[in-house]
Amino acid sequence: MILTFQIEADGGESGFKTSSKFHLVDLAGSERVKRTGAQGERMKEGIKINMSLLALAKVIQRLVELQSSEETDVHVPYRESKLTRLLSDSLGGTAHTCMVACVSPGDIDVSESQNTLRWADQAMEVTNNASVNVVVDADDLLAPAEHAELLSEVASLRAIVKAQRDQREADLDRTCLMRKALVQSETKVETLRAKGDALLQRHEALRRALPAEVLAAADAKLGFDVELASLGTVDDDVDEAAIRLEPEEVSRLDV
Repeated sequence: MILTFQIEADGGESGFKTSSKFHLVDLAGSERVKRTGAQGERMKEGIKINMSLLALAKVIQRLVELQSSEETDVHVPYRESKLTRLLSDSLGGTAHTCMVACVSPGDIDVSESQNTLRWADQAMEVTNNASVNVVVDADDLLAPAEHAELLSEVASLRAIVKAQRDQREADLDRTCLMRKALVQSETKVETLRAKGDALLQRHEALRRALPAEVLAAADAKLGFDVELASLGTVDDDVDEAAIRLEPEEVSRLDV
């Protein structure tokens, strides 16, 4: 059975708050099923008691090994049972600990008394470093003017961080829009280039279909040199290429 009392004392104007714990622990003795003749739930309860006592003995043994050697990486298994986890401050911690070992003068309990005395002797070798647990409230340690100045500085720093974050997000959005516009422009250029190639091919086909004298007359009338390589850009509004001929020249076409 474990009774725990937690006490907190407010220091008032000093700004110090003292926190204390007071444990009252009644450890049951080891339960030997052969001796007690327990069955059912009573036997299960005795097994759990023995497991808790075994975990407590392991913790005490590890603490003795840790304090008697220079090693600092010795693992203390406080978490193996609820008992040792609750008593972690009392076993090698920062609390004052008083332990009372109860023995029996009866001859039938000699082995149990010897085990209890051995266990108590080992527990006496564990040393606690008792100290006062003090919680300091930062609001009480600072003067009102200093506290207000710090709050103002924190608020300004948060505003700067928020402005920088917003600027990064705006730059990211602008970059995404520019990238999207670039992709659209590249797509438009490819489309125009494909249209230009198609128009050039149609222009070549039309020129090959015309008789030589009609082609020469058309070139002379339109006034441009037939150099396909000199065609640079193609306007987006161009739908088709055609050669305009006079009515009397069209009548001479051999279709």
